[in-house]
Amino acid sequence: MPASVLETSLATKVLAKSYSADFSDSGDYSTTGGLDISLVGEYVSGDRSCITMFNAHTPSPEAFADVSMSNKSAWFEEVAESYPTVAEARDVMAENAAQAKTCHTFTMRSTDGEVVTFRHTVTAAKHGDVDLFLHHFNGETTKYLYEFHLFEGRVEGELMNILWASTNFRADPSKAAWTQFQKVVNQYRKDHPRRSGGSDDSGSGASPVTAVPTSPTPLARHTSTRHLELGRAPR
Repeated sequence: MPASVLETSLATKVLAKSYSADFSDSGDYSTTGGLDISLVGEYVSGDRSCITMFNAHTPSPEAFADVSMSNKSAWFEEVAESYPTVAEARDVMAENAAQAKTCHTFTMRSTDGEVVTFRHTVTAAKHGDVDLFLHHFNGETTKYLYEFHLFEGRVEGELMNILWASTNFRADPSKAAWTQFQKVVNQYRKDHPRRSGGSDDSGSGASPVTAVPTSPTPLARHTSTRHLELGRAPR
């Protein structure tokens, strides 16, 4: 799928009234794949599998489009990618599944200089040839509460990733962004189907993860955060 098509799948098309676009880029060439979480801090210690979340995925897409958007209470980074084969996109989701199952807690040095221990919880689902992962990251120090989220979704060989934080409980952009992404991908593939046979018919490497709790507490709520600081004073 060309980058020009991927651009139309970005959330700018459905969230323009709520967010301003701070940055955008696209290309029809191989680049580093996926969204890592190094935007929000530096890995210090913890589950070794968690460090892979600070790095790009092993497979690289051959076309991509990305955008950074924000408003007064929220920000997000969105990446849409097209992989050469469905098998390579499934390999990316297999990496996501491994992270979901084995990354539970880690310590990060945040961009405001605090060292924070985060709980990582994940919900995931698989419907046909669609994989979905929603990661929640929560930490607390004597000074701040911290929270951010990472959404990862696949439709055949195309992937969408969003990393976001918000000071507004309702500012969750993933649903509208995913709907837009699916609409564009499905419409394009209707007229430009992928070739059949070969590696594209291989089985999915990402088994669904229904829940990966790290503590008895429920999954994270959307509590307040700040762009690249992700902290607020605890109540």
